[in-house]
Order: sequence, then C-alpha cells, then structure tokens
Amino acid sequence: MQKNTFFKSLVKKKKIIIISMYILLIPLALIILYTHTYFNNKTAIFGEEKINFTKHTEMEGISFDFYAFSITDQEVENGDLLRGKKYNFAVVVDETGKNPIQNSMSVSIVLGHSWTKYQSSEKTRTINLFDGKYINKFTEIQINQQLPIKVLPLVKIKELDVYVSVSYRIKNIDYKYYLKYTYDEYVTSKTLFY
Repeated sequence: MQKNTFFKSLVKKKKIIIISMYILLIPLALIILYTHTYFNNKTAIFGEEKINFTKHTEMEGISFDFYAFSITDQEVENGDLLRGKKYNFAVVVDETGKNPIQNSMSVSIVLGHSWTKYQSSEKTRTINLFDGKYINKFTEIQINQQLPIKVLPLVKIKELDVYVSVSYRIKNIDYKYYLKYTYDEYVTSKTLFY
C-alpha cells in the first residue's frame, strides 16, 4: 500500500520534479560545456604546455615595453579585402642594471586566444642592444582569421592576445620570461590603424 501512495505523490508532484530537474540540469550542462570548450581549446604556446606569465615590470636587469605600432586590414591588389589583419609591433628595451646583456636577446611573439585553438605562426627576432637601448619595429604578423570569433553563445573573441617570449643572458645567467598582452594592453595611443 505504501508503494501506491508513494507513486501517487510522485504523479501529483510531477511538474515540480520536472521543473526542478531543468533548473538543476541546464546550468550544470552549460557549466560543463563552457569548461570543456575552454580547456579543450588550450594549445601549447612556444612549445610549452604550461606557462607562468610574468609582468614586463618584473624582468631582471631590463625595462621592456611592447605595443602595436600599426594594425591594418589585409588587402589584395585589386582592392578587395581579405580575411584577417596585419599587426606590426614595436619593442623598446633599456638596460636598467649595472651589468649589460651578453651577446643579444631573443624575442618571439604569437597571436592567439585561450578560448580558441587558432594561433598565428611564431615570429622570432634577435635583438642587439646599442648603448644599452633598443627601439625598433618588430616583424609583421598576419592573421587569416576573421574577427570577432563566436566560440559559444556567450563567448565572443573580439581581438586576439599577444604572447611574448623574451630570453637573454646577464653575468652568465640565462633569463627567460613569458608575457601576455591583451588587446587593451598592446594597443596604445601610439598605435596606427589603417
């Protein structure tokens, strides 16, 4: 007799049970979907699976500044626009310590974003400092991905991040830093748009 009353009470509360399941399962499914997408799209940057990013102000013996010099739309010869953009970056380095950088320093950059597997190809440049300073435009990087990228209904990538690897040597000690710049950090008042 108790089984019948239990099932009768379930039938009476069927709407409440179904609504409760939706209230619990839909947010849980969304959380799983978004977390899976985020972690599934993480790719190795500079050949490293796990990178600890530092701030440019925490670099030993140098002052390092990095910004977009210009950002332009890609064009073909007949004037039609192609997908993507061209990025030109400027690098400014000053030695701040008593000991100079030995030989040269290497700077590599990659454009990408943690919500998508898309990355530009890695560009590396060797920098030689003269009188403890270096100011120059970096290699042009082209991306062939149309922005913004809609990853999920609530996730839209408007601009790509820039990942920078800097390595140099001071007093026979090797230093290697990984920096991450968001769009708001690498686009400054100095940036030209075409």
